[in-house]
This record gives sequence, C-alpha cells and structure tokens, in this order.
Amino acid sequence: MIIISNDYQVPFEIFSQAGLIAVPAIIVMLLIPIVLFIMNKPNLYSFDKNILLDDIFMCKFLLPSIIIVSGLLCFSSSITFILPFQLLGITILLFRALIILYKTNKWFRSAEETINDPILSAKTEITTYKQSLRIKYLENIKSYSEKEDVWIDTLNDENFSKKNQQGLIEIFIRDIKEIKREGEFSDDLESLLLLLNNNFDKINLDSKLFKKLAEYSINYYDDLQKYEENQKYFPHSNQKKIFIKLLKKAITEGRFFRGIFFNVVAEFAKKQGDMRDFFIKDFFDDLLNF
Repeated sequence: MIIISNDYQVPFEIFSQAGLIAVPAIIVMLLIPIVLFIMNKPNLYSFDKNILLDDIFMCKFLLPSIIIVSGLLCFSSSITFILPFQLLGITILLFRALIILYKTNKWFRSAEETINDPILSAKTEITTYKQSLRIKYLENIKSYSEKEDVWIDTLNDENFSKKNQQGLIEIFIRDIKEIKREGEFSDDLESLLLLLNNNFDKINLDSKLFKKLAEYSINYYDDLQKYEENQKYFPHSNQKKIFIKLLKKAITEGRFFRGIFFNVVAEFAKKQGDMRDFFIKDFFDDLLNF
C-alpha cells in the first residue's frame, strides 16, 4: 500500500487491509475457547462467572473495543486520516488482549486448596488471586436482593465444604450486621440466618472465624433481654441455634474451640452491666438444656 504525501510520493509499507481486519477476529477466536474452558471448571462458585466476565475478560470494555475497531476497519486504509485511528484501535485491542491473557494465567495458577487444620488455617492470609477477587466482588454488592441470591447459591452449594471459603463467611457476617443496623428487614435477616444455620456443617471453621461467629451469635441474648423489656428488638431464633451449635462444637471438639468460646462468653458477660444476671441465667438454662 502506498501513502502519498502532499509534497512528494514515498512508498510506505504497512499492514494490509486484510491483515488489520484479521486482528480482532484472531483475538475473538483465541479468547472464546479460554472463556468456555474456565467457566466450565467444576470448582467455581456461582458468582465466579461474573468475576470472570467483568474482571478477567473485561467484557464491558473488550466487546465495545472490538465493535469500534471493526467499524473503523470497514473504511479503506488508503484514506490517510483513517489509518492512524485504525492502528490506534488495533494497538488498544492488542493491549487489552495481553492484559486478559495475563489475568487468565494468574487465575489458572492461583491456588484453590483449603487448609483443614483450624490453627494453620487461621494463620493463613487471603493471598490467592482468585480469593481476593471473590472478596472484592462480594464486598461491592450493594443490592440486598443480589446479596441474598449470591448467598443462597453459595451456601446451598453441596460442594461448599470442599471449596476455598477464606473470607467468605466473614463477608456474610458483615452483611447480616448491616441488615440489622438498617432495622427494616427482620424477615430477610431471619431467612439469611436460617440459611447459615442450615449449612453450618459445611463451614470450615478456623479460630478467627469461630470467634467471629461466637461474638455475633451471642448477641441473641442481648436482643432477647431488650425484647423482654420493651419488645423493640426482635430476637432471631436461628441466631441462637448457631450459638448453640458453636457451644456444641466447643464442648465436643477439645480445648482449642472451648477456650475461644468461653472467652467470648466471659467478655460478653462483662459488658452486660446490670443485665449480667439475666444473661447468665439465660445462658445456663441453654447450657443445661444442651
């Protein structure tokens, strides 16, 4: 192809029109099999597909880029002022494709194994690429209905106990605390607590998570006392059931969880002030019934 300047004619070799058009087609042909392969992996959470489409494959940016570049390539490269835009579009598209391949490689190489030992698991930071993206995705969900759908799919997954859970239940606890603070969704809160209670045995507990669950669930007694005083606060039965399951685990599975559990109980009792006797009575009634 020859580009002619206004002052003189110089043969300037550059990509052919067909070569330029082939670039976005090759990118699409390469990425589609990768997308299909990753999204059919059995160890994914249901929301992983959203992460893959938005964060890894950047579909919100990639698809418009392909459409825009393809539109530019419909014009002849012999039109001098069009060629720079075509080359710029191809460059941006190739750059995005390289980023996608880099992120895809990180996703593939990211470890997925979980540590079943509660002590070692507590000392393990959330450093894997996959898990950090999962935490980021869950933290950024704003809609309650979307949160509920995600948690229902996640906790009801029959393979949940075999998947990497680091950080997920902590986000769940944060979500139910936020719902309670809003004070408008007692039924919705109860349904999420029921979901957690029904799937409690699938949770891989380490010391940090055990303590967080104990600190949250013991607040049932605080709500119960306030409810008996003015019926303003509604005690959730499934919150108590979770607490009782933690009590059972503390009693039956050795000193490791037992020490954490009764430390939480002691700290909670100290904060009760004048209501301490009522808490101790309710707690020991449940302990004896257990």
